[in-house]
Amino acid sequence: MFAEGRALRTSDGKLVKVHADQLEVTPNGKYLYFQPASGPLYRIETRWLDDPAVSNAEISRHVELWYDTPSTGGTAIDADGNLYVTDVNKLRILKITPEKKMTVLVSDPRLIWADALWIDDQGDLWIPQAQLNRMAQFNNGISRVQLPVYIFKLHIGTRPFLGVAEHKSAVPAYSSGGTRAQGKTKASFQESYDLLHHDLKLVMSS
Repeated sequence: MFAEGRALRTSDGKLVKVHADQLEVTPNGKYLYFQPASGPLYRIETRWLDDPAVSNAEISRHVELWYDTPSTGGTAIDADGNLYVTDVNKLRILKITPEKKMTVLVSDPRLIWADALWIDDQGDLWIPQAQLNRMAQFNNGISRVQLPVYIFKLHIGTRPFLGVAEHKSAVPAYSSGGTRAQGKTKASFQESYDLLHHDLKLVMSS
């Protein structure tokens, strides 16, 4: 994995490897997308996973390489099937359509290990800035994390995919691509930044 232009290594010098970390299901339920945190992105039809009689060997034959994604902290999927992927090496958010068209949604030096993306029912993409690559275990025992840690949001004007909860609740659709930050947070709405053709807004710090 690479983050902020450097290889991510453990305290004993080994390259960090994270297995299937980001998982998303298409709104029609047909495909499961999955990838190791270092990329690339694969997919498989969910019908092969729903039948317990199908062997692991048979399942593996139906896995297809879908997109060559970069080192990734988190993902989300919207109601139209567009994937949102964080690029922790180049500090940006990518949008990948079902037709495999990739665009850079936003690029900003503050997006340090953007993780655990989710989309709310107002069409905003929430982006925690986890700074995971700056933790002590990846930097010879010395933390490079710069507090406070922020959560940003970016208006993308799309609908969240809420699955079975879509008709029951208007809560944000949390993605499975990472963990949410825990601990006490305080709202902070005083800063707003214009990036490319979007507004990336600082909404929380802790």
